[in-house]
Formats: sequence, structure tokens, C-alpha cells
Amino acid sequence: MSMHDGWSRRRFIRTGAAAGAMGAAGCSQQQVAMVSPDKAPKVEKTKAASGKKKGIDADRIRCGFIGVGGRGRSLLGSMLDIGNVDVIALCDLKKEHAEQAAKMVEEKHKSRQGYKAPDPVVGGPTEYRKLLDRKDIHCIVSATPCNVHFGVYLDTLNAGKHLYGEKPMVIEKKHCDALVQAEARSPAIFQVGFQRRCNDRYIEAIKLVHSGELGGLIDARSVWSNAWGPLLGWFGRTAESGDWMLEQACHSWDVFNWAANGIAQWAFGCGRNDFWRDRQADRDVHDYYVATIGWAGGMVLDFVHSWIVPHGAGFPGVYEKICGIKAGVDFGSATFAYREMKDGKAVTKTVGKVVNDTHEALKTFFQCAKEGKQPPSGVHNGRDAVLVGLLVRKAVNEKRLVTMDEIVKGA
Repeated sequence: MSMHDGWSRRRFIRTGAAAGAMGAAGCSQQQVAMVSPDKAPKVEKTKAASGKKKGIDADRIRCGFIGVGGRGRSLLGSMLDIGNVDVIALCDLKKEHAEQAAKMVEEKHKSRQGYKAPDPVVGGPTEYRKLLDRKDIHCIVSATPCNVHFGVYLDTLNAGKHLYGEKPMVIEKKHCDALVQAEARSPAIFQVGFQRRCNDRYIEAIKLVHSGELGGLIDARSVWSNAWGPLLGWFGRTAESGDWMLEQACHSWDVFNWAANGIAQWAFGCGRNDFWRDRQADRDVHDYYVATIGWAGGMVLDFVHSWIVPHGAGFPGVYEKICGIKAGVDFGSATFAYREMKDGKAVTKTVGKVVNDTHEALKTFFQCAKEGKQPPSGVHNGRDAVLVGLLVRKAVNEKRLVTMDEIVKGA
């Protein structure tokens, strides 16, 4: 193989080593045939929604929450001090969740003039539609299990309610297409819950990456090492969570797509899904996997995702980093480190400010809803993150190289 076809010797060695590891895991050499990222099939970008969005013509924004379990209550707590937003209804399958959330709101907002405690709606899986039928609700914030996202999001957009929906947007490719179309028709905005898109450190770092601060994107690295699991129940069933490539790692796929100004083109990987079946018999998600993922233009990501690491010794943690010829960046801290040293010392700089990005994401959502403006994280980057998750999941499941063309065409 020539070293003049767009592949560096280092990348060839690294990819060869990964292929060897996958071979040991049960892959043939034919299955892991290498594909140059520059020659990989590309996904056409969907045009931005052309439908006119309708802002909120009211001094106060009235909001309903769908799903107020763990993540839903966390979102609720992050937005209760946004002064022009009133939570007037809450919906959950479990009565205790709805009542706990209602108490949170009442305690925080009881001093507001004329404010009433939110109505808790409890019942079956379609009870949330009672919130959508209400004329006095402008916005919906939704945090439900992943397999429920599509139905809730589609109904909300069709009802013309502005929507903040947790990630991943959906867990099936056909549902991505349907939501992109529904958002284009709806007068409502749809913000997908990638809070990094509202994090000042990520925003400023990405701007510099796009301006050429790294000198081209080559070597990307990312880790999700969780010591606080395993999460059980629906999290452990791929049919409901999409597996960790969608439920959790979608945050990182969105960051790297954002940095690369495009969607990943190929991936291969391997992993195991047999660690926690003694705690949950029907568990089939991968609690450990590794993947190598490529983008057009040459950026290659080494990714490790684990729920088996111990506490301490530097094992737990999350990071997303990229190196180029001139510099590298750690997005979590927004720190740039430069290849050229000064007086024998490393040169670094940090950009952006520290923020509570969940709070910032919700504040941004309500502002965009008020003004009828497109949010920083919408259906298009939401769809692309899902497609990368499906790409990586297929590569890990089948222990072979998979191209984005296969995902887009439904192979």
C-alpha cells in the first residue's frame, strides 16, 4: 500500500493494529478492508427548514413538561429560575414523578404573583397529548426513554408547540427523516438537547477550529468512561435506548460532526455486551466497545466507551479532543496546546467561559421560541448524530467496517 494515497504511515499502523484486534474478535481481513476517508461516500446535507417559525406573542411563556423522571427533573431544576417562563403542566407515567416535580415548581414559584401549581397529568403512554391539546401551553420540554422520542416529538411539532426534546433525537433512521420533514412544516421550533451547542467553551473552541487554528483535523480522540453504572431497566435494552452509541455517545458524535463541518463516513469496532446480565437478564447493550471512525478530509477518531471502569486511578472521565499539524484542543476545557514551544515550554491558551450548559441550553430554547428563531441545535445536526450512532452500532455489532452509505440507504 502506497503512503502517498492520502494515508499517513502513522494512520496506516494505527488502522492496521485496530484491524488486527478486530480480527482477533472474529473479523476476517476482508471485513476490515480499509477505506480512505477522502474517498468514502458522502451524505448530502439537508437544506434548512424553509417554513416560517412563529414566535410567542405573550409576556410570559407557558411551558409543559413531558417525562419528569431523573433527567426530566434535572431539566426542570435547571430552568426554574428563568424569570419569564411558567411551568403550568407536568406529565409522567408514574404518579410519584409528576407529584415530586409539581412540588419542585410550586416551591420555587409560589411567590410569583397569580401563579398556580402545575397540573400533574398521570396515565398511559399517550396521556401527554392532553398537554398538546391545551391552548394555554406555548412550549414543551420532553425527557422520556429514547424509543418514545419519535411519537412525542412528532405529535408536538404537529400540534405547533415549540419543543425542547432530549437527545438522541430518535433511534431509527426512518424517524430522522420524518422529523426533519415535520419540523419543516411546523410553525414551531425544535431544539435537540445537545447542551454542548450552548456551552461557551465549546462554541469558542469550535470557532477557532473552523478558522484553522489546528492547521487541519487529523487525530481525534474521545472517551466515555463511566464508573457509576450500570444503569438498568430500559437503558439496558437496545430496543428502548438504542444502545450507548445512541443514548450517550451521541453527544460526542455531534461535537465531532460540528468540528469537522460534516458527518462521519465510515466506522469499524468491536465490543462486549455480557457484563451485567446477572443484574438484568434481558440486557443487550454494549457496556464496553471501541471504534475507529473517519470523516471526509482525513480526520480519524479513536473512541472508547465503557461502563466497567473502577472508581479512581484516573479511569472515570469524559473527553473529546482533536489534534492537527499546528495544535490540539481539549473541548471540555477549551484548552489549545501548540506544537511549537516557546523557550522550551509548552504554549497553551483557554477560551470561552465556564457555564451551566444545561441551563444555557434551556434559556436559549425559550429565547428562540419567543422570537421564532432557529435554535443552535436542531433537527439537522440531531439527525446526523443519530446516523453516526447507527453507523458505529452496526460496525460494533457486525465487527466489520461499515460505511455511511449503508446507513443512509438502509443496508
